[in-house]
Amino acid sequence: GSANGIFRYWLDGTQLINATNVEMRDDAGNSDALINQFAISPYIGVGSPANQSFYIDQIILGTE
Repeated sequence: GSANGIFRYWLDGTQLINATNVEMRDDAGNSDALINQFAISPYIGVGSPANQSFYIDQIILGTE
């Protein structure tokens, strides 16, 4: 694995995260592994007493 990944996150037009040199995978025999899933979901721990929902738009996942 090489620390050459980039992770950026914007919320309502404001960039909140700009991480560079991110290692997306390791060299422990998995250096040819590809990302085949990408999940974004709320996390509240054990559970929520009320139904929740959220919406995501303009998501970009790319290699360049």
